[in-house]
Amino acid sequence: MNRLEAVTLANQLLCDFDLENWTFKINTRAKTRLGCCKYYPKVIELSAWCLDGGVVPGKAEDTIRHEIAHAIAGMDAGHGPVWRKACMVTGANPNRCASQQVINEMPAAKFKLVCDKCHKKLGERHRRSDMNNRFHRNCGGDISFKLN
Repeated sequence: MNRLEAVTLANQLLCDFDLENWTFKINTRAKTRLGCCKYYPKVIELSAWCLDGGVVPGKAEDTIRHEIAHAIAGMDAGHGPVWRKACMVTGANPNRCASQQVINEMPAAKFKLVCDKCHKKLGERHRRSDMNNRFHRNCGGDISFKLN
């Protein structure tokens, strides 16, 4: 599925399920998820990586339907029974969209967060961000970005 097909399908599904006040966008920065439902400001997102990264065929459409089911079910539904019923309506698979194989194929993080004092790895990030006044709560050391 290419980007134009994804936008066309998503907009059609939003209309079909009476979600005309919602919008669809392709997120070019998302690297750790296939899709996202943002209740405020009512946006369904699909990761560009999901389209361009060679994910399993049909996964992009299922992800769009999965996120629309979240919009139908509401913010408090999570992946519970109300959301699963909404999946039946949208035609989404009511399970986790990303298999472990897909997760393993996602792009590796560019940076790791490391404590300068105890040298413990504290996490990973795809982008560098402002880390002013950030310190490791266990030892009090400053946290730095290091290339992975």
